[in-house]
Amino acid sequence: MKAFIAGLIIASSFNSVLLAQPYAFITNQGDDTVSVIDTHSDEVIKTLTVASGPAGVAVNITGSTCFISSPDAATISVIDSQTLSVSHTFTSGSGPLGIAISSDDKHLYVVDWYEGMLRIYNSEDYQLLHEIKVGKSPAGIVTHPNGQSLYVANRDDDSLSVIDLTKFKVVNTIKLGHKPFGLALSYSGKWLFSANVGSDSVSVIDTVTLHEVIQLQTGSSPYAVTTSIDDKHLIVSNQKDDSISLFDIGSWQARGRIAVGTFPEGLSAHPDGKRLYVSSWFDNEVYVLDTVEFKLIKRIATGNGSRAFGRFIR
Repeated sequence: MKAFIAGLIIASSFNSVLLAQPYAFITNQGDDTVSVIDTHSDEVIKTLTVASGPAGVAVNITGSTCFISSPDAATISVIDSQTLSVSHTFTSGSGPLGIAISSDDKHLYVVDWYEGMLRIYNSEDYQLLHEIKVGKSPAGIVTHPNGQSLYVANRDDDSLSVIDLTKFKVVNTIKLGHKPFGLALSYSGKWLFSANVGSDSVSVIDTVTLHEVIQLQTGSSPYAVTTSIDDKHLIVSNQKDDSISLFDIGSWQARGRIAVGTFPEGLSAHPDGKRLYVSSWFDNEVYVLDTVEFKLIKRIATGNGSRAFGRFIR
């Protein structure tokens, strides 16, 4: 009987964790915190203090760990998703910003804004494994689902670095629009998207040919980009006109713009395919929209200066 009751308790605890998952981890650069949103209830359930000026975020594939970059402090904070606590902090270069995780969860990729460097760490013990020179002021970073390629947007030389992860070196450099920043891949891995802040556009790159097939005109100062879970829609945050732009993937037809919070930045689609989360830097909120009609569902108060640059939901 005791074993049976213990089993029920364990099962109940496990189910509670499942119901609470996934979390959205929102970096608040203005008050050195991360707001943890339970996307089951769409409420902030915890606020964690991390190193100064958190900006970038990456949740690993299993959702068990979240990594936070703090360019001001030159550190990476590691958050345990089960205990919702900071389990470790380590130094990374001079200004770590863009951050991503490998498809097998074994490696952490971090680009340094000041040094123009990609650093690759063991995601278990945080040991530095490789350093690869990229372009000037690297920001966005994303890994291909095949685990063999990684892409870095270099803002100050208008380029994309293509890294071969089997050889750990840059194998191609592609010219993009002016001041590329946020990157995203379609879930199929066929298309790579770059938000070009300086040219109010998104570059669409074929990942097989590595050619730009089209530049889509967005709102003012596009910052981050993502796709819907079904790969039907491309979504772009436009900082300076307080909106997101929508496009149909494949036909590249514009579906229009939708007003969101003041100075929208980070974007992540929920795994259920029904919701989109958008951080608002100036409103200190996250906006939740449905992904059918892209109408506002809820506004969630977060911390000061919510950026959430990267994949903040798994």
